[in-house]
Amino acid sequence: MGVPWALSPGSLAERLAGSLAGAPASVDPLEALLALLERVEALGLEAPVLRVVREVSVEDVEPGGLVEGQARLLCSRGPGLRAVLSCLEPGRAAATAAARGGGLLSGVGVLVKDNIDHVGFPTTLGTGYYSVRPRRSSPASALLEAAGAVVLGKANLHELALGTTNVNPHTGTPVNPACPGRVPGGSSGGSASAVAAGLALASLANDAAGSIRVPAAFTGVYGFKPGSRYLPGGGARPRAPGLGAHGFIARSPADVVALVAAFKPWAPQAVLGALEAYHGQAPRVLVPVDLLDSAEPPVRAAFNESIEAMEQAGWRVERGSLGLPGWLDRARAVATLTAALEDFLELYRASRGRMGRDVAMLLELAEGLPGWSYLRARRLLRAARRRLLERLRGYDAVVTPTVPVEPPRVEDADPRLSASTRLIEYTAPWNSLDLPAASLPGAARLPCGAPVGVQLATAHGEDRLLALSILAEAAMKSTGETGTGGEAGAP
Repeated sequence: MGVPWALSPGSLAERLAGSLAGAPASVDPLEALLALLERVEALGLEAPVLRVVREVSVEDVEPGGLVEGQARLLCSRGPGLRAVLSCLEPGRAAATAAARGGGLLSGVGVLVKDNIDHVGFPTTLGTGYYSVRPRRSSPASALLEAAGAVVLGKANLHELALGTTNVNPHTGTPVNPACPGRVPGGSSGGSASAVAAGLALASLANDAAGSIRVPAAFTGVYGFKPGSRYLPGGGARPRAPGLGAHGFIARSPADVVALVAAFKPWAPQAVLGALEAYHGQAPRVLVPVDLLDSAEPPVRAAFNESIEAMEQAGWRVERGSLGLPGWLDRARAVATLTAALEDFLELYRASRGRMGRDVAMLLELAEGLPGWSYLRARRLLRAARRRLLERLRGYDAVVTPTVPVEPPRVEDADPRLSASTRLIEYTAPWNSLDLPAASLPGAARLPCGAPVGVQLATAHGEDRLLALSILAEAAMKSTGETGTGGEAGAP
């Protein structure tokens, strides 16, 4: 079975597909994004960022009014969800958008996770004991602004971005709109909460072990973690060299393509080219059965329904062993925690008594590590990457559940769970290997009401990952409205 889309005769997508099949000439990013929107709309998929791009560029809608409406919604409801820590007043948002004077992302408002600096907002790291007013924006948020986007606010997060639940004793726990009463996941829980509730089109966030993908999975949205060098770093804490990466939480992979175009103008055309290649050759993916034994039965059952949906859409699914070394996660934890302690050492010594128990526990663990352990961990991670790249090259992607468990209830998410590796068991390996990975809503729902998170990871680059995500979203849409059911929306 081929890719389930049809191109309208004479459509922009058809003309662009012809140019891709012929001469290698570059395509204007806006034209490529409009062609991508045409495709995803034909598949019945949502892409609110791309629709704003079309409204401003084609329908000549004033970007200031669009951004003002987004800011009014976010600023009125986001604090109530505990998703937003600071917000740009709607009038200022409109004036900022009007003064920007064009750009690919004109009319698009975005959130920024509050461990990423952006001028005009304090950076608090989700704490009650640290706050600075940055003199310059992070390179990533500055480039989004340069493309016309307006930063509307700073999103809540797990304290110091060092946790997986986003249960935060200082700023509160963001509401999980997909499963009220359950944690939204962390550390980018505020970003996911706002996007899932429809209060924000997208959020710039970061991920050193699952901080984008875990909350995306728990709240039923799309989380994109590229490799560490794909988007510009800097201006964020904690630093995790070679492990952490800036990425996005959004409603759809097609919207992430638009956001990425602010950094890489050729990305929309590259994603369209990858989609065209899959039109004649269905993706071949590996489901690593050696990992899935640790998944809870409801997660495994919902994930299997998603895999069946992929197979029905023509994906070539193979089940086998991935063979991750047992020491991989320990090496990643040593490297990540050592870097975090170095970054937060003064803060840790000055404010340890005010820190949440899970965060203090992790930094205390890092403090006890011998100095040579970091260098050894980095060597082991490089060796694992070399060893596994060859295993992965025969597949377009590895597919797993994003998280092996349902979103825990807020009252059950104690510090030991947040400080453990349970919630990042399936996400952290791709940080260890510095490979791109994404989480998207699966075809079946968990008993708590959220769609199971399905993770795609690839050794073939971010453009391929985004194309595969669009195809997977289309494959699972037909069965996504039904599933295992259960206590939908139960607290």
